[in-house]
Amino acid sequence: MKQKLLIATINSSAKNGMKSYLTSILSCYLDIDAYLVKQITPEILKKYDLILFSSESAVDSLMFPLESDMKYLISNRTFNHTYLNKILMLPPGVSVYLVNDSRQSSEIVIEHLKLFGLSQYNFIPYYPGCGEPDFNIQYAVTMGETKLVPSHINTVIDMGNRIVDISTIIEIIAYFNLPFSLVNEITKNYINHIVQVLKLTNSQLNEAMNTKILTQGIVNNVSTGLCLIDKNGYIKLVNQSFINMLGLHGGHLVDTGLNVHLQKYNLSFDWKTQKNSSFFLKNLENEIIKLTIQEIEDNKQESQFLIHSDIDASQDKKSVSPVQNMINKYTAELTFKDYITIDNRSKELIETAKRISLTDFPVFIQGENGTGKSVLAQAIHNNSRRSQYHFISVNLSATTHDILESEFLGYERKSENNETPEENPGIFELANKGTLYLEGIHDLTYDMQCALERIIEKKVVRRVGSYRDIPVDVRIITSSSEDLYSKVASGQFREDLFYNLNIVSLETIPIRNRRADIPFHFHNSLKNAFNNSNATLESLCSDSLRNFLMSYSWPGNVKEINNLCKYFSCIRIHDKLIMKDLPRYLQNQLKDGQVKLSALENRVLNIISQNPKIGRTKIQQLLAAQGTEITEGKVRGLLQSLSDINFIKTNRTKGGCEITEEGELNL
Repeated sequence: MKQKLLIATINSSAKNGMKSYLTSILSCYLDIDAYLVKQITPEILKKYDLILFSSESAVDSLMFPLESDMKYLISNRTFNHTYLNKILMLPPGVSVYLVNDSRQSSEIVIEHLKLFGLSQYNFIPYYPGCGEPDFNIQYAVTMGETKLVPSHINTVIDMGNRIVDISTIIEIIAYFNLPFSLVNEITKNYINHIVQVLKLTNSQLNEAMNTKILTQGIVNNVSTGLCLIDKNGYIKLVNQSFINMLGLHGGHLVDTGLNVHLQKYNLSFDWKTQKNSSFFLKNLENEIIKLTIQEIEDNKQESQFLIHSDIDASQDKKSVSPVQNMINKYTAELTFKDYITIDNRSKELIETAKRISLTDFPVFIQGENGTGKSVLAQAIHNNSRRSQYHFISVNLSATTHDILESEFLGYERKSENNETPEENPGIFELANKGTLYLEGIHDLTYDMQCALERIIEKKVVRRVGSYRDIPVDVRIITSSSEDLYSKVASGQFREDLFYNLNIVSLETIPIRNRRADIPFHFHNSLKNAFNNSNATLESLCSDSLRNFLMSYSWPGNVKEINNLCKYFSCIRIHDKLIMKDLPRYLQNQLKDGQVKLSALENRVLNIISQNPKIGRTKIQQLLAAQGTEITEGKVRGLLQSLSDINFIKTNRTKGGCEITEEGELNL
C-alpha cells in the first residue's frame, strides 16, 4: 500500500497547482491529496504520513494546533523558469503591474524577479484595494491571478502558480525513503528548465544581455551547485553554490580546467566516458560532496557536461571554535600561475619568490591591499617542501584581540570534577610542519609580538594555562600594507621581531605602476563576473568608459578591478556601459577633477543635454527665452570651451552639438 502525502494550502490555485506538479513526479510512489487549510480537521491529518504546507502562513492559518508527533514540511516554492523569458519580450524600461491577491504577495514576487536579474522593468504592485489603476501602464505580470488584472491592459503575462522547489522535493523523497535515482531524474528535469533559458540566451536573444543576467540569476539562486563545462573540461558557467561547496574561491574560474581545481582532492574526471555517473569527495570542511555528471547539448548540438553538487544532508554539523573562525584557509589553493601579470618587474618578483620558496626562511611581503600578497604566500607554500602539510592563513586585522592569545597559543583548562583537562591546540600547533601566513602583521598587539618572538627563537609554544613547552616546526610568512619599519622606529613594533620576520622580503607592485596588466586583469575578471567567456571591455563598455578605466590609478589594485567587474555584472541590462554607470565613489572623483563651469556654461550644457544635435542659433534662441541675450559669437566661444574639455562634441556641417559622457557626469 502506498504511503500518503497531504498538501495544505490557503488558496485553490496553489492547491491545484502543487498537487498537479507533485503528482506528475511522485504518483508512482505516493498517494497525494490536497486540501484548503480551512477544510482540514485533526481527523483528516491523522490519515496521512506527511503534511506539506504551502507556506508558513498556511501553518498559521490552521484552526487548531498541530500535535507534537505530526510530521510536516513547509514548502519552498520558486518560479517556473520557462515562463521568465516571456517577460523579457517586454520593452526594457516600461512600467509593469505585478498583479497578485495582496500587497505583500505582490512585493515578494517583485523582489524575487529583481533577484533573478529583471531590474530593467519598473514593477508596481497591484492588488485588491490598492486604488484606481494608472491607464498609462500597458503591461501586467501575474502569478495565476488574471481575474485581478485591470481591464484596460492588453498585454498580460501569466506565469502561473509557483512550483515546488527541488529542495522540498528531495526532502519528500528522503522522508519516504524513495529510490534515490528519482532525485537525479528530478534534478535533471529542473536543470533542463535552466538550460532552455540558456539556449534562449545563445540564440533568440543573443544581443540582449539582460537574458544572460537572468540566466546567471537563476543559476546562482539554485541551492544545488552547478558547473557547466565544455567537452575539453573547461568551465563555462559556475554558480556560487558549487564554488562554496568545493572551496574554489581562489583565482579565476571561467575558461579554466575543472580537473585542475579538483586535483587538491586527488580527483579527476574523463567527461566523455564517465558521463551520467556520480562521485564523492570530502571538501575542506570535511563535508561529503556528491558530484553528478550529465551530458547535454548546446544549440549547435555540441556536447557539454553539467555537473551538479550536493552536500550530504545527513552529516552532523560540528560546532566551530573561535580559532576556526579566524582561520581563512587550511590549504593553499593558489600557485605562481595564479599571479596574473605580463609586467616584466612582476615576472621578476615571481621568479624571486620561486627561489625563496625552496628555502625555509621566514618571508615578509610588503605591498598595498589588492596587489596579490596572499597569492604569493600560498604559491610559496605550494612550491615548498612543506606543501603536503597545512597552510593556515590568519587575518590579524580582522581578529578580535581579546581572544587572540588563547587561540594563537592554544589553552588548557582544568575541569571542575578533576577529570581530563580541556585542551585546545592553537594556530601554531595546527600549522606544525606546514606554513603559517599572518596577514596584517602590523596589527599584532605588543604582547603577542613578544609571544611570537619567543616562538621563533625557541621553536616551542606554551599553551595558556599550561607549563609545558610543545615543539613546533612552522614556516612563517607575514605581510603588511603599511610601512612596518616606520612602526619599529616609532616603538610600535619590536625591532628584534621585525628582523626575524624580514630575513627575506618581497615587495608587490601596485597595478598603476604596471599599466599593461590593467586590461589583462579586466579580461579575466569580466569573464568570471559575467560567467561568460566572451565578456570583454570592448563588448561591454563605451569608448569613454574604457579610456577612463585604462587611465584610472586603481588605488584598490586588482581587488578594486574585480569588485568593479562584479558591480558591472549586477547593473548592466542592455547596450554598453557608460561613464554614468560607474559607482558613485568613482563618479565623485571624476567630478572633483573636472573643470568648474560658469553658470552660463552650465546652462548651455543643460540645453545641449536636453536637445541632442542642437545648433548654435537654436541655443541662442533658448538662452534668450530664459532671459539671457548673447551674440552668436559668444555662443561659439562657449561651445569651443565645452568642446576643449570634452564635455560636448560638435559635428560637422548641420550635425549640431551633442553632450559627451563626461559632460553628463557634470550635470
